[in-house]
Amino acid sequence: RCNETTISYWSYVLENKKKFRNPMFRERSKRAKKVLYVNPSFCLLHVWTDYYARSNPHVITPNKEEIQQPGVQFVNEKKQLLDEIMALDEAVQEADA
Repeated sequence: RCNETTISYWSYVLENKKKFRNPMFRERSKRAKKVLYVNPSFCLLHVWTDYYARSNPHVITPNKEEIQQPGVQFVNEKKQLLDEIMALDEAVQEADA
């Protein structure tokens, strides 16, 4: 009876596509098919040790404060830029209408 008592997350996403749309995405023509190739080299692998090794006493990680402070500033700047992008995107859509 789960489907009778539970609301699907995907139904919400599909009904609110604009909230989940990447404003930086630009659809290309069907002729311009490009494949994204990933380099599987272990030399390029970066493990987030502060998260994945947080319970391992043998792994030395930076202090939480040293990591968190620059991260907070980055998140705030990213949010501000995304808000500006969304406003510009809406202005373009209104101008096209």
